[in-house]
Amino acid sequence: MSDKLASGLHLYIRLLEYVRRYWVAFIIAIIGNILYSAIDSGFTYMLKPLLDKGFIARDYYFIKWIPFITLFAFVLRGTSNFMSNYFMTLVGRSVVMAMRQEIFNKYLQLLHAILITIPQGRCYQR
Repeated sequence: MSDKLASGLHLYIRLLEYVRRYWVAFIIAIIGNILYSAIDSGFTYMLKPLLDKGFIARDYYFIKWIPFITLFAFVLRGTSNFMSNYFMTLVGRSVVMAMRQEIFNKYLQLLHAILITIPQGRCYQR
């Protein structure tokens, strides 16, 4: 079991080496995820005061501010969702592109090493 954990940790560290180039976008995506989660859980937390002050106590000052608070929360939630999705996708695609470029460069070097060993006349026959 510890061998699997060590190999998984080694793989994760290798992936983080690729992410290091895009650390600003990665941090923005993490902040967007945290903000989205906080707002989502904040809706559940604010449900009790909303029901108590709005429907039971009928605090008109609080009732007047409910649409603005809700609108602000939903706009902030949508913005944070966009931030997390956009920047996480940007980092993911950039990492995949970097890996593909490295594989392509190694493949070209491998082909070059093979083609050097084959005589030119034989290469032209193919």
